[in-house]
Amino acid sequence: MKRNSETKPSRPGIKQVAKRARVSIASVSRALSGHPHLNSGVLSRVIGGWTTSVISTIQSGGPFTVVTNQNTTNAFSAGAQRANVIRGANLPASERTVYRWLDTDAFVAPPPNTFGNAGRGIVRADGRVNFDLSLNKRFAITERLNARFTGELFNAFNHPDFAPPNRQLGNAAFGTISDAVDGRVVQLGLNLEF
Repeated sequence: MKRNSETKPSRPGIKQVAKRARVSIASVSRALSGHPHLNSGVLSRVIGGWTTSVISTIQSGGPFTVVTNQNTTNAFSAGAQRANVIRGANLPASERTVYRWLDTDAFVAPPPNTFGNAGRGIVRADGRVNFDLSLNKRFAITERLNARFTGELFNAFNHPDFAPPNRQLGNAAFGTISDAVDGRVVQLGLNLEF
């Protein structure tokens, strides 16, 4: 059997456990400001003075370890036992689905009284793409009374971000994804300031 980074047992450091890549961007801007028609009058009260905010996060998927559903080491070890890996288990992106996220045939149960050879974190879960948007405006009602409108969209583009797949060899759901983060959430608010 060929030994490479996906098949040899390992004791990974922080580099193998961390996300491979993450980009986070936050911005705040005043929309529709500086236009001559928005400095005074009715139009300025309706469409002028809005503030927009964007927080975006794009990151690669985190690593996870495939384990067996039964510990057969007879070593009084607590917890799960790693599986044996016989080839690379990460599927190309074009072949991954929620029903088959990884090559489940790449793993077998280790023989009794042995430990599995799968390294820690050799399979990657789904990445994350998220954009949170906010729109705010403060309206003067009287000299001492103001209203603040806030509209927020969490996961604004409703991008599906999946949880890690079932990682337990021998489980009927092994390699499938059965959960995801929340879809788009819209939140509206109106505050009175006095």
